[in-house]
Amino acid sequence: MIKDTKQLDKLIEDRVDKNIKNFAESIAEQIEIFLKDNGEKRPNRFDQVQEWNDGMPLSYVPISINKFCIGLQFSISKAVKDKMIERDTKFLLDKMNSLL
Repeated sequence: MIKDTKQLDKLIEDRVDKNIKNFAESIAEQIEIFLKDNGEKRPNRFDQVQEWNDGMPLSYVPISINKFCIGLQFSISKAVKDKMIERDTKFLLDKMNSLL
């Protein structure tokens, strides 16, 4: 049973974090499958552009799928986590109000 709104906020935040993590892991898995399907001998690593010049890649750095996934989770969280929490909180409050 939820005793105060802090618990509710934490539950919503945990749910949002889990959704973001699952989404990032799904993308990383798809990249790994794509690399395997296209003959990559080390599908758990790939080269990521490190530096750009006039829209063209200038240099690359190897990155593991796991590190890419963590970076993707962070980027998504930074961009949309607060909005997702706000949306889920509003949805839950609307549901609760409809029961009253």
